[in-house]
Amino acid sequence: MDEDISDAELLESLRYRPELEAEAPAKRSKREAKRETEPFVHVTERELLAGLRALDGAHELAVWLYILRERRLRQALSLPESFALTNRALAAWGVNKDSKRRAVRKLAAARLIGVERDGSHSPRVSICGPR
Repeated sequence: MDEDISDAELLESLRYRPELEAEAPAKRSKREAKRETEPFVHVTERELLAGLRALDGAHELAVWLYILRERRLRQALSLPESFALTNRALAAWGVNKDSKRRAVRKLAAARLIGVERDGSHSPRVSICGPR
């Protein structure tokens, strides 16, 4: 130790000072930290392969992955699994309405999804295929 510092000065430098606590970042709970992680898609191998067999191209596959992701989120929140597949939601994933239309048609033909149409509104989809 440096001999220029007295015991009293050393103790004072180690003393708890509440004003410094306000400057320190607040501790976050595990739940809060969990919410800040990057979103991800969790699919089974079986679900992924079924979509790959039925679809052509990355944009169509993105529609299938979005549907699977939305189903998992809805299950976790105890919401109905059937939902409106909107152009706006898929646009955030880089999917245009034509790719969505083709993917929905192909997924329905492969019996991976059920589709309810209501005129010009977005189709409501639910998963029928592999789980």
